[in-house]
Amino acid sequence: MAKIKEPADWEWEDVGEYPADFLRSLVAYLGGDPSPIKNNWGWKEFGEQFPELVEPALEYFRTAEEGDPASAIYYLVDCCGLAPESALEALKGVKAGDPASAIWGLARWRKVTPESALEALKEVADGGDLAREITRLVRGCGLAPESALEALKEVTTGDPAREIAGLVRYGLAPESALEALKGVKAGDPASAIWGLVFDHGLAPESTLEALKEVTTGDPAKSISSLACYCGLDVDRALSAIRGIAIGDPAWAVYKLARYCGLDKARAIEALREMPGGEEYIGRLQQGG
Repeated sequence: MAKIKEPADWEWEDVGEYPADFLRSLVAYLGGDPSPIKNNWGWKEFGEQFPELVEPALEYFRTAEEGDPASAIYYLVDCCGLAPESALEALKGVKAGDPASAIWGLARWRKVTPESALEALKEVADGGDLAREITRLVRGCGLAPESALEALKEVTTGDPAREIAGLVRYGLAPESALEALKGVKAGDPASAIWGLVFDHGLAPESTLEALKEVTTGDPAKSISSLACYCGLDVDRALSAIRGIAIGDPAWAVYKLARYCGLDKARAIEALREMPGGEEYIGRLQQGG
């Protein structure tokens, strides 16, 4: 009898498209006889031949620490008759692979509702781009953008700021996105706020207070872009930038003077107060 492979040696890269060798390893590990498995077998054949191993397979994938158990759990639902609710519960705690994408897949192919997928995504411990998958529930599965917005506010990985701004394309009010971006916990809210003006028509003046409140990204850069490209008064932009403590406000002031019409003397006065300002003062004095 052939030696049973340990999970670390399984053919995890073949778990989706060509899973025959992977399925042989899985069946043997679970105590079954893999000899009936042919090279052209997929997950459907596994479910038909070994229905008694579907639940044990789920229990193994729930705690697997290598490979891509999240995708394997998806296939147990899609091809083997596993209850989607059991898969959702397992995917919340999966320790490897991309459980967030697997949860989205269940909603995309109507195995679960987008609302139940969203609740599961909120509990995913690790793995995948949660912010992206929450937005995909709106884009491809019919989740209300307002529901996605509330979830995205709590996401601490990936770029939830970009995804919040993207929800405007699917019916979220730009004003609602702006309010949420003030307190977003990850990503680049400053750039996302600028995008609400440039792409979605918010008045640049209405975004200044929000830009002063963000705690990540480069709000000074976004404020300078509002002046250069969106019609914000340069003096008002300068006043706002002087109160910014993160990012690179010195570069933003230089940009206002070099490219956006701010009086050089006023720019130099402001730059004297800023870390790194001397470099840009020199550039302005030399005409560059």
